[in-house]
Amino acid sequence: MDKDKMEDKIIILNLSRSATQSTKKYIHNLYKANGVDLTLSNYAPVNRLENSVKNKHDNIFNDEEYFLKNKDANIIGDDPYCFMYEYLDKHLPNAKFILITRNSFKWSDSFYDFVRANGAMSSAAYNNFNKYLDGVHVFDRSLRTKADKEHLPQVYRRHTELVKSYFKNKNNFIHLEIDSKNLEKSIANFLGFEYNGIVFPKHDPYKVFIDQRIADTRWLLDWKFGEDDPT
Repeated sequence: MDKDKMEDKIIILNLSRSATQSTKKYIHNLYKANGVDLTLSNYAPVNRLENSVKNKHDNIFNDEEYFLKNKDANIIGDDPYCFMYEYLDKHLPNAKFILITRNSFKWSDSFYDFVRANGAMSSAAYNNFNKYLDGVHVFDRSLRTKADKEHLPQVYRRHTELVKSYFKNKNNFIHLEIDSKNLEKSIANFLGFEYNGIVFPKHDPYKVFIDQRIADTRWLLDWKFGEDDPT
């Protein structure tokens, strides 16, 4: 990878709470071990979600504006970039795309806790999740109903289907399961490296925040549940 070329990027298409940060960290460590220190995208969903709850609105950017916010990063991932694969593939012909998935029900539990801790989904997740279900269900942005939680696994599977369908027969994409025995080797080989023993890290910078926030009685008292609240 030429660090100076904007089009030479690695795009991670995992949904939030699906080993996105671990994937970034592993790729960063892999390149660093081979003498290249890459820049990671600096998007921070926790802070943006907190601000959107406090201000009762969210800044909505188009694809180009989102891309330009991290134009200098070599490794890009997380919301909203996981939804922008068609735009990024079109504008970055030399980019490589990686999708790592996990069990959809385990993801649903994790994502639900994440949104519960923050108060609301980002606009990108909210808009795309509703689009994925095509009118079958309309999410509350704060996931306050049983139906919201029950439909999350379907959203996860739909995202995977759409991404795999778009990249079918393309050689700039790889899809792997998080529990794959050859996860590290497959990523390394896809990026042009021999596997050198670097371990895929369990890197979750938001877990402590989420656990503390959910355990915070004052936050729970402030949560205005709907009649069908699943808790």
